[in-house]
Amino acid sequence: MRRAILQFFFFFGVANFVAYWIIGVYVGGHAIGGKAVDGHYFLGNRGYLTEVSRAVFTYSRWHARSVFVTFPLAILCKWFLRRQAKEPDLR
Repeated sequence: MRRAILQFFFFFGVANFVAYWIIGVYVGGHAIGGKAVDGHYFLGNRGYLTEVSRAVFTYSRWHARSVFVTFPLAILCKWFLRRQAKEPDLR
């Protein structure tokens, strides 16, 4: 059961990161590198800014925040899975 939970969170974290990257490519950047100025919202991508709606900017900002949580969690779960695989089964 523990292994299944660790695998779920590992794959969820990786899938969330991949979704964030694909959506960022599709919409033209990410809110983390962008800015909001006088009611205009811009996503940043390698120094270029793309103007988007407030809803897209807000979504991108929250998705980025979720990646800051889920991706390190995925790395930690993978570490536990590898550690568990190296331990001898004493049952």
